[in-house]
Amino acid sequence: MLLGGQIDAALLTAPSYFKLETQGLKVLTELPDHEDIYVCTVFLHKQAYFSEQRGMAERLIKAHAEAIKRFYDDKAFAVSTFKEFDPPESEADISRVYDIYVKRNVLDRIPLISKAALQATVERLAEQTPAVRSLDLRRVVDNSLVLKLAKEGWFEQLFGAAVREEQERKIAGALA
Repeated sequence: MLLGGQIDAALLTAPSYFKLETQGLKVLTELPDHEDIYVCTVFLHKQAYFSEQRGMAERLIKAHAEAIKRFYDDKAFAVSTFKEFDPPESEADISRVYDIYVKRNVLDRIPLISKAALQATVERLAEQTPAVRSLDLRRVVDNSLVLKLAKEGWFEQLFGAAVREEQERKIAGALA
């Protein structure tokens, strides 16, 4: 429809829009360029599980962070892994997606849920469910394990001192 002129714009994800660019269409904007659009890493557990299996939840957060470190540190591995699970995509397109993710730091090294992201979610949900505005988000969101790991220096140990600024910024904006 874009190529035929029936529509002027569409929301597309990489790598699907790469082929359209080669046919003369232009990217108007990319989601990571908008600070008010939130993409967050979230671990979802029932509170009972979280209470009973706190050690397991912490190990899951650590394993995920180590996978993100591997992603950022080893482009060849990341591209080949993506290719393994999406064989039709070209390696060049996968490599380009990787570069976009790295340039914009898309994958959270410090997976804290921010107050701003939660507020944006509440505003969006409140249009259909007004009662969500009265929800106490501190009863629903628990950043305590990530904050504990940050306080212990675990993320700095994993990612190095360069992660300190990102960590402090995320802690300052996190729901506590």
